[in-house]
Amino acid sequence: MWRGLAVASSPMSRRAMVLVASASATTLQRPAASGVALWGACSRVLRRQISTDYAASAPPPRPVDSDGVSIPDPDASPFSTLFRRQKLRRREFRWRLDNSAQAPDATAAAAAPQLKMSRVLVVSKISRFEHERESHPSMSDGDLKSLLAQRGSDFAGLKRRYDTHTHNLNILLEHLRQRGIPYDTVRSSEAHQVRDLSPYDAVLSAGGDGTFLTAAALVLDDTPVIGFNTDSERSEGHLCVRRPNKGEGSRPPPLDYGFILDSLMAGRFQWRQRQRIRISVNTGHIHGPLLMRRRALNDVLFAADHTYDATYYEMHLDGGVGQKQKSSGLLAATGTGSTAWLKCAAKVSEQYVHEVLRAAAKHSRVADAKTGGAGSSAAGAASASVLVGEGADVLRESKVDVPTPTHELVSAVTRDLNRRITFSPARLEMGWLVREPIVNGIFKVEQDHGFAKEILIRSRCPSAQIIADGQPFHFKISDGHSVKLGIDPEDCLWTVSYLLDDHKEPGPSRT
Repeated sequence: MWRGLAVASSPMSRRAMVLVASASATTLQRPAASGVALWGACSRVLRRQISTDYAASAPPPRPVDSDGVSIPDPDASPFSTLFRRQKLRRREFRWRLDNSAQAPDATAAAAAPQLKMSRVLVVSKISRFEHERESHPSMSDGDLKSLLAQRGSDFAGLKRRYDTHTHNLNILLEHLRQRGIPYDTVRSSEAHQVRDLSPYDAVLSAGGDGTFLTAAALVLDDTPVIGFNTDSERSEGHLCVRRPNKGEGSRPPPLDYGFILDSLMAGRFQWRQRQRIRISVNTGHIHGPLLMRRRALNDVLFAADHTYDATYYEMHLDGGVGQKQKSSGLLAATGTGSTAWLKCAAKVSEQYVHEVLRAAAKHSRVADAKTGGAGSSAAGAASASVLVGEGADVLRESKVDVPTPTHELVSAVTRDLNRRITFSPARLEMGWLVREPIVNGIFKVEQDHGFAKEILIRSRCPSAQIIADGQPFHFKISDGHSVKLGIDPEDCLWTVSYLLDDHKEPGPSRT
């Protein structure tokens, strides 16, 4: 019988771990080192059964980074301090909100939202020009210009946009210095190296929506993220700070960062909750599901590794009965992401609506022709032999008179249908869409879109992937593995929605 096994063959196993076996059964005493190292050692012990006592005492799912690598046990790793700080920050922030909301004689000024900015982290975007320049460090400007011209890109235009971003970033930093707000800066390409946000009261993104998503991926607690659009002529900046008195689609002036900072410090703004998607993967590991560190602010796509392969999976909505499907993948989005990929994938065009209404109008005329109704006509009777069918029977029974589609009608119907795709960023549900479902004698899709708070996807693909906010997780999803997507209020991201004029009420507090 095994009396013990000392492991010292790999860098991970240099930590002192010993597997202790008893005479009756092989048992593993829980080490002080990482659980990942423990299971790596266990994989080398063939046909040895791990004790049920240890399996029952296994810790809850641990976060993993974007590469699918599990973060070590917080109780025995450098991350323990980070986790404790995040927990304390959340408790302290909730306490501050509760006491503010319960103040008996709070005035309008006291009820104004508070944003402490004793120190901030500024995440700046990497422009296309910077990327090209750093990708070809030894190339002269002339050679780089020729290379970009061969690709159909304009060197001067890229340089001009880079100069605009850099100029506005420097202005933002200067306004922070003038107001005595200490800051640290990090480029978006290096932001993943930031693991501890406890020194900062807020994260400022300087760029567009892509930079905002990068900054939001850093936050696991209540630290607010505030977006500053550094090139409003070229970037929509939907997630960045706006001014409501100029309309819903307005963007802040390119150089008005001083006004924005003053408004934030004075409490002239509105908080906005943006729910995020929590992702966990169950690969059959004895430790249970792996909880992804990143929370998806926009959307999550589950699809086969290769775009030309059909994605085969079983989908369960809110714990319901599963349905096997084949499609180009399953897309789930938050209210924030419902204005992005989900809207582009699910929206209908005016051409499609016009064709549907025209076909419905023809069926309506056929129904009238068969019954001799007031809407019957020679044209309707002539087309009866061609268009009589199930659609005409349904319209005749329901006595629906479909008008001939006009441009105004088509536009109105299209707007109404597409308006239903988007929903509030604070909604505790995901909008989901089956992309290009395969429907035949074997596979059926009863519902190809809808809303759910939790989606369980069991892969039937030999190799699939998860893409969150445009970033893939670098590990393999195989046949039998499951992916759970869910909305948890604890994962919501706090951000600033609108700046307010002096005469306007601050709106609801952040409770």
